[in-house]
Formats: sequence, C-alpha cells, structure tokens
Amino acid sequence: YASKPIRAGDELTDSYVPADLPYPRRRREIEKCGFTCTCALCQLDKSELELGVKREELITSVLGELKMSSKVFDKQIDKFKSLYGTRDKYRYDLATLLTILAGYYQKDGNLKRSATLLMELSSIQADYYPMNAMETAMEASRLFRASKMEEKARECLERALALNIFY
Repeated sequence: YASKPIRAGDELTDSYVPADLPYPRRRREIEKCGFTCTCALCQLDKSELELGVKREELITSVLGELKMSSKVFDKQIDKFKSLYGTRDKYRYDLATLLTILAGYYQKDGNLKRSATLLMELSSIQADYYPMNAMETAMEASRLFRASKMEEKARECLERALALNIFY
C-alpha cells in the first residue's frame, strides 16, 4: 500500500539501504548490489558532498559533547540546519539531532520546546517513515496538552491524521 496517492509520472523508489545513512556509506552499500543509484536523494547528496561531510563532522562533534546545555545544543542545530542551504527535504541526519535535543528539553521540563522540535522531526520523517512521523506528531500533541496548549495539541493530531497511516 502507498502512504499517499501516486500520480502518473511520480517517481517510485525501493530503498536498498536506510535513507538516513550518510551518502558515502549509502553509496558503498548500494554498489554492493551491482548498480549506482540515481534517485533524487543520492543525486542531491552527491552534488552537496562537501556539505554532507561537514554535517557528518558536526553530528560527531555534537554527539561527543552530550553534556552541553540544551541552549548550546540549539545553536549547534541552527548551525547544522544552515549546512543544508536551500534543501527542504531529505534532511535525514537532522532527525537524529532533533530527537536528541527534544529528549533533553523534555528531561529539563521544557515540554513546549520539546514538542516544537518533535513537530519539526515529524515533518522530516514524513518523507521516509510516515508511520514514525505520525507517532512523533502524536507524542508532540501529548506534550503540548501537558503544557496546557490545546490548540497546538489539536494541530499535531490533525497532522498525524493527515498522514493517512492506519495500523
């Protein structure tokens, strides 16, 4: 089953490896299958190879400093986002950092900030893991509700329902 309607001319893909792997590793794994992938993600990552290396270095740096405050982590996330330039999709490695930062904020009791980051994460996940995107949006709704922000909680639920994923 498709997670969204498919129109004539839409590209259909089958992932041989997880889309959130760094491009060099993804390319090596796919080449073991005997071909070179030319999907939109691989073409974009190939054209932005230098930025991809910088993003990977920043992930390693940030994850190595997990004891930093969440405000410092927020600044690192902003720096990381800038390494995507104008790219508005296929930002899979950003999902890792958003997940970690949302957890930090939740642990610190800042549920509103955690929920906001989870909604950003849900938007990224919708491109490649719609089921996870739905669950993330539902968790954001729970956190907004706990923060007495009913309107935001409702928006999260509407986003989850819009993904049209049913168990």
